[in-house]
Amino acid sequence: MAPREPRDTADTSQALLSLVTAIADEQPLGLLVDDAHLGDSRSLAALIGLLNHPGLHRVVLVLAVDEAKARLTRPIVGLIGSLGRRVPGRLLRLRPLDESEMHALVLQLADWCTTAETAARLARRLVREAGGSPFFAMTLLDGLDRTSTLRDDLLAWPERQSTLESPLPFSVPDLARMAIVARVARLDDEARQVLCAASIVGRALDIPVVAALADMSIEQVETQLDRLEEAHFIRFDGSRYVFTAEIVVRVVRGECLTPGRRQRLRRRAIDVLGDREDLESAVLRTELEAKVVGGAETYRGAMTLARDAARVGALRMARRALFAAERVAPDETGRHAAQEMRASLGT
Repeated sequence: MAPREPRDTADTSQALLSLVTAIADEQPLGLLVDDAHLGDSRSLAALIGLLNHPGLHRVVLVLAVDEAKARLTRPIVGLIGSLGRRVPGRLLRLRPLDESEMHALVLQLADWCTTAETAARLARRLVREAGGSPFFAMTLLDGLDRTSTLRDDLLAWPERQSTLESPLPFSVPDLARMAIVARVARLDDEARQVLCAASIVGRALDIPVVAALADMSIEQVETQLDRLEEAHFIRFDGSRYVFTAEIVVRVVRGECLTPGRRQRLRRRAIDVLGDREDLESAVLRTELEAKVVGGAETYRGAMTLARDAARVGALRMARRALFAAERVAPDETGRHAAQEMRASLGT
């Protein structure tokens, strides 16, 4: 016998109450609803109605919502206003983990970090990679713990004096990769096009370059940036847009672009950046050339750029150029020269 359709919200609420009561009579029950702001009004009203039922005990309801979007959902707005008064419960606002909190997580979960210095460097890198997200941080720590069979290799990452530039010593864990790809798939075509173009140029978004790669005007790109910010792919740091986490850049670039398109976009970015004279654009161009062109000429250019950057005190830019030089070094002597220069830059 097929179940009948509920007649109204009261009908739905009564059916849910009967089910929850039957279970709670036998054992405590916890209900967790993620992305509750996406629920329909009838279902949300039925869930929230459970909290107001005087005869219901041993039941905990947890609703996870995007606060900005929840403001547009009447049942959740009403619930938030009632918490602690008519409805027993608490409102918790979760924020990204800061460096001290990430450090505490490392101390608890990465017992192979045997020195304070190693734990501190790993915490700093996780803040950058995970963007403060506990989910991404946990999956990266799990990946570090599972992937390497040599404890010395784990403890050597990130490299000293290159905490933020050292590449990950393993691929992005499947759980994190699938979560990010699923979020990208929910974007419309234009927003996804801008996101993929932005991933080519790294964590900080260069809007004119992104517009050139996406074949859009700057105004069109800026419209999509609003949508990407709402979807938590990017954030505004006070001066420019950046990806919320380094891991997001890696997954979008690696999973949402075919190898051929990725290389075509890199070549186009090299051409766009060729007309610029600022140091940051020169370093980005060199990094892209190391991935696309390679060769001795790219190596020499990267080494020269590193010296120029170090001369003006731009040590992080110098390290980025040296990593590019190592990538395309023509022989072991060239690679050793880049490593020696990087070591000489100090902390």
